Amino acid sequence: MSSHKLYFVIIADLIASKEIEDRENFQKDLSGFLKDLSKRSEKNGLVSPYTITLGDEFQAVYEKPQSLFEDVWEVIEFVYPVQIRWAIGYGQITTHINPEQSIGMDGPAFHQARDLMTQLKKSGHTVIGIKGKDLPVAPLANQSLLLLSSILEKWKENSVKICTRLLKGTSIEQIAEELAISPRAVYKNIRTNHIQEVIHLMEILKTDYMLLNE
Repeated sequence: MSSHKLYFVIIADLIASKEIEDRENFQKDLSGFLKDLSKRSEKNGLVSPYTITLGDEFQAVYEKPQSLFEDVWEVIEFVYPVQIRWAIGYGQITTHINPEQSIGMDGPAFHQARDLMTQLKKSGHTVIGIKGKDLPVAPLANQSLLLLSSILEKWKENSVKICTRLLKGTSIEQIAEELAISPRAVYKNIRTNHIQEVIHLMEILKTDYMLLNE
């Protein structure tokens, strides 16, 4: 049982998933992608892998958020243009951690994430929300993420790809090469779409939350 340690529980909801063309193959591809992502993130704080639970929802558990925000953006890029709501709950898990699938677990961290997902669905926003009784700067972070949500909803695919790569530390020159555009176009996209502000917020959250559980 994990009665004292605190965890980050992610619940993600695919918006309007029933409208996705060839939904069966989409879910199959997503399942394979999440499996690969989970393998890569095992050494970066992921303790229970990304698991599709309700067809249009999937979840995972992190002990440390070393790659949490980078992983979120990788998923956002993979499913684009389908949009996702992300609810991150922080707290205890009162059952054994399941290292094979993110099912069969319970505790305050899951309750926080589920309550937050309900709130996000009611708000209609496509956003990353964070909730936890003992989580620092969560209210401020959510206000910032909410302000950015209208921007994120309007991003084109290249903006998402640029943000994902910047979070992983990819150089502007390498991004330009991968996207077959000029470095100048990359810089313009960053400036026009407020990508640097998003990167800055993700880095602040990662830095703050990496200090937890130490």
